[in-house]
Amino acid sequence: MKVHPACAAFPNMTDAEYVGLKTDIAANGLHEPIWTYKGFLIDGRHRLKACDELGIEARTQEWKSKGSLVSWIVSKNLHRRNLTASQRAAMATELLPIYEREAEQRKASRIQAAKTSENPNVFPKGPIGPVATSAQKAASDLEASERSVKRAKFIGAADPEKLAEVKAGTKSLHRAEAEIKQENAASEPPIDATGKPVTNEALHEAFRSEEFASIQSEIQRIRKRVATLCDTPLGVHLHAQSIDAHLKNAWSDLKFAAPYAPCCYCAAGRGQKTCKACHKVGWLPKLLYESAPPEMRK
Repeated sequence: MKVHPACAAFPNMTDAEYVGLKTDIAANGLHEPIWTYKGFLIDGRHRLKACDELGIEARTQEWKSKGSLVSWIVSKNLHRRNLTASQRAAMATELLPIYEREAEQRKASRIQAAKTSENPNVFPKGPIGPVATSAQKAASDLEASERSVKRAKFIGAADPEKLAEVKAGTKSLHRAEAEIKQENAASEPPIDATGKPVTNEALHEAFRSEEFASIQSEIQRIRKRVATLCDTPLGVHLHAQSIDAHLKNAWSDLKFAAPYAPCCYCAAGRGQKTCKACHKVGWLPKLLYESAPPEMRK
C-alpha cells in the first residue's frame, strides 16, 4: 500500500521506539486501526509493519471525515515524535505543496458548487479561498512560527541536503542557515567599509578577517568587568575612569587600524612596487583612506 506523502513526511520511529511498539502489539494486540484513504495509507505505517512481522492481521479503517486530510494526518502524528522546533519548521516546508494542492481543490469544488446550484448563498461574494494562507496553515498545524517556516524554505531552496539534516534532527535551523550564509559569503567578494566589493582576491582574507572586531568585543567586556569590580570592596583602590579611558583608547586604536578599503595609492594603476601609504599590504585603515585626495578614492 502506498504511503500518503503527508504521512511519509514524518521521520521514522527510532529502533527503540519501534521495538516498544512491536512488543506492545504482540502482547496486547492492535488497538489503533491502520487508517487509509483512497488506496493510500495515511496513518499507521509502523503498526502495519509490526503486524506483518508478527503475522497479525492488521485492521484498517477508511478516512471519511470532512476537512483537511493533511491537517488530520499531522494531528495524528505530530505528538508521537519528539520533534524539535527546527524539525517542525522543516516539515511544514515539505508539506506546504500538499496544503497548496488541497486549497486549490477546495477552491475548485466551491466554484463548481456555485455553478451548479441555484442558491446564491452557496458561493457568497468576496475573495475565493480560505482566510489563512497555505503557509500559515502549515505553520499552525505543525506548531511552528511563520518566520521559522520561511527560514526552512530558504534553506531548502539553497541546499536541500541541509534541510534534510534539519528534518532528521541532526542540525538546527540556525546552524544550517549560518552555514549557507558563510558559504555564500566565501563564494562572493567581501565588501569593504565603503560598501564596495573588494575585487583584488589577494585582499579577500584581510577584509573577511574578524580579528579586529573580536578584540574590540573583548575590550568592551573587560570594560564592563572593570566597572563591576570598581563597585566592590575589592576594587576600592582602582581608578575606574583612568582604566576606562585607556581601554577606550585601545578600542579606538583597533577601530582605526583595521582594514577599511583597498589602498587607493598603489591600487590606482600606476604599478609601483612599493607603497609608503599601505606598506605593501594593499589596504588602508580608515583615517589614511579618508585623508587621500577625493579623486584617488574614486
